[in-house]
Amino acid sequence: MTAESASCIFFGDVFLKDVPDGALLSEELSDYTRRHELRIVNFEGPVAPEGTPSEKRAGVRLLQHPLAPKCVLDAGFNVISLANNH
Repeated sequence: MTAESASCIFFGDVFLKDVPDGALLSEELSDYTRRHELRIVNFEGPVAPEGTPSEKRAGVRLLQHPLAPKCVLDAGFNVISLANNH
């Protein structure tokens, strides 16, 4: 690895309505992911603050669990982006 390059891996369209019981990634995938300097995950929706009421409106409303960022950081990701098409 030179000063001009970095290894990265990108996971897209992650949506955690609930926090999983246990590891987010398999051990094999976690080991592979952690070999990269930039470990990027894209959230498919914003994170809902604790106690956010369900808003009635037309269309899809994707709100991630309040612990979703901690869950992906614990899984080894070090960059979280937000982009969705809903």
